[in-house]
Amino acid sequence: MSKNDRLFKHLNMSMTGNIMTTDISWFRIIFSGNENLNTSMHKHIVHELQYVYSGCLPILIGQKILSIKAGEYALIPAGIQHKVISPDVPTRKLVIGFSIESDDLYAK
Repeated sequence: MSKNDRLFKHLNMSMTGNIMTTDISWFRIIFSGNENLNTSMHKHIVHELQYVYSGCLPILIGQKILSIKAGEYALIPAGIQHKVISPDVPTRKLVIGFSIESDDLYAK
């Protein structure tokens, strides 16, 4: 079991409020010095949050390349095509896949 798996096991990974439920599907902390951050174009059935702790992370979302700097994040909605491009500088990031359900989303 990896350190991230042990951490995941001890965290409360869901939250329920009066009108919204959030579930974390997966999360990872990744350092470009340990693995290649480059991915192929893909999409998820959950939303994705990419938070950069240090360095800079280029992400292609649709036809636009965003450069996410330390302290910034990109929120990629479910179903949106995206690709992470390996950064030129050492980069550490947190990536979270999550879903949100709300009774109010469809209220009239």
